[in-house]
Amino acid sequence: MGTGEGPPEGEAHAGLRLPAVACEREEGVASSPLPRSYRRREPERTVLHRVVRENLATLLDEARARSPDGSGYPPFVERELERYLGCGILSRG
Repeated sequence: MGTGEGPPEGEAHAGLRLPAVACEREEGVASSPLPRSYRRREPERTVLHRVVRENLATLLDEARARSPDGSGYPPFVERELERYLGCGILSRG
């Protein structure tokens, strides 16, 4: 392995097992169950999320109609607004 790079941590190589690195304040915390008091934040239930969800298409259409070249907002703005709407949808991570 002349590059100085070994196998990813936690993988076996030539019969050796390298330790996996965990970033935890206290050992074992990441694998312990969530406390009963844990409640998901549910951003999809906020007023802001509802307003963006209900009005985003209109906002983007009006921006395209008003811009001289029809482009509207920069692509990264549209992308971030769409990503915001994904907040709270568990299937999206």
